Amino acid sequence: MLKIRYLIITSLGVLLSLLILKEDTYALSYCEQLDKSELDYIIEQSSPDDLDLSCQNGTPFTDEYLNRAKIKSTVPSRRYFTNKLEVTPFLQDRNYFCGYAAVKEVIHYINGSSKSQLEYANEMENPESSAIVYKVRNILNRYTNKGYEYILGTSISQDQFKTMIENNVANNKPIILHALTDTLTMYNGHMTRHYIVATENTISGSYPYSVFYVDSFSKDYGAGNTFGEHLDTIENVFGSVNQTERFVIY
Repeated sequence: MLKIRYLIITSLGVLLSLLILKEDTYALSYCEQLDKSELDYIIEQSSPDDLDLSCQNGTPFTDEYLNRAKIKSTVPSRRYFTNKLEVTPFLQDRNYFCGYAAVKEVIHYINGSSKSQLEYANEMENPESSAIVYKVRNILNRYTNKGYEYILGTSISQDQFKTMIENNVANNKPIILHALTDTLTMYNGHMTRHYIVATENTISGSYPYSVFYVDSFSKDYGAGNTFGEHLDTIENVFGSVNQTERFVIY
């Protein structure tokens, strides 16, 4: 009887060890999907306080961050409607100032006034380079009471992105997309790293679900000037952030 008990206890111990090993292997394999440059970029764009590079929960982020960034359930929607936030587009002052222009657009919309793009760039301590995602989040939370967070675009589905759009528009809270532009109609296949501001969603029984966004950059890639407000399908807009190293600030 003692021998049988020993075998049972030993077997349970081995099984537990295998389960722990399996969890550790899964966590490691998630991080191993990212090459060094991708992981380095995520680290650069994310707050050190939000990171846990041991990947114990299967992501490079802490449990606390993941809990804060959890997507809430969608708001009830009618069959036909258009919700729109009247966000004023501001032409970016420098070629790499799209992030600071997006910050200005959002703060100006929420508060009715805003500082200059350069002032926001100076406050984020990197006026000679493009805006950093977590610093964009921090500056939005410094000047508004909307409780902004950021999330990797590859970690959400298109339906979750739709939920974000609907919730944020309903809560009078523009979304900043840390995008790659090649999927956007106005960029006609041209790819560049860029920040744009999502301002509206449309739902209709007969037309595709679409998203309005505001763009601070001015150039014509063959589909018209990119500056100003534009309408595109949710597939195209989601596609701009559902790529490696892209974020949604919501």
